[in-house]
Amino acid sequence: MIKDTPLLTLLGPGETGKTRMMLQAAEEMIEDYPDGVWLVELAPLTDPDLIPKRVAAALNVQEQPGRSMLDTIVEYLRRKETLLLLDNVEHLVRESAEFTEDLLENCPRLKILATGQSALAHLYRREGKLDEALAVYRRTILSWQEQGHQAAVAHQLECFAYIAIARERYADAAQLLGAAQMARERIHSPSTEPEEINEKERAIRALEESIGAHELERLIKRVVIVKVTRIANMT
Repeated sequence: MIKDTPLLTLLGPGETGKTRMMLQAAEEMIEDYPDGVWLVELAPLTDPDLIPKRVAAALNVQEQPGRSMLDTIVEYLRRKETLLLLDNVEHLVRESAEFTEDLLENCPRLKILATGQSALAHLYRREGKLDEALAVYRRTILSWQEQGHQAAVAHQLECFAYIAIARERYADAAQLLGAAQMARERIHSPSTEPEEINEKERAIRALEESIGAHELERLIKRVVIVKVTRIANMT
């Protein structure tokens, strides 16, 4: 399928063999890419600004004075027939998407194959499959917390809050939103994606209608911390 599209993402819960499947597919197509197949592991990254440097390191591309790393990578790949493998993009979804868009717009022979799992959970949630969404979220939030991806943890807490609202557990939802807000304030990482902002605003309105604005504010303010291990009981 990657031959028919510039970008393909393999989605699924953790430990289901996405990376193995990606590597197997790449091995079978290696002769189709005379300029190489390159693997970029994104799981260790906590700073999305380092994505270009991570990719450059995999490609063995050196930084050039006076040029951004993105521009240097684009220039390197512009005429090459290359397959780029991006493994574990879920905690850097927005930044990875912007980066790949820039590459594909300027590198017509480039193909990108990526793996992720959070997008699957979002799909489950929006289809009303809450148990399936929770199963993925619980695995990913533990992984992000262990690896120190606080922005990803904050976003996952917000997603847990949306599920709590769907199950009419409004007090739990308020505390989860409060914990997410605290996490974002600690790392100075507010929501900037319009879809995320709109969904959060809808959630706040739903809580205000259900428990009242005063009670919502009270619950959020009393939040000290929501331990990840408690989330199973809050949703």
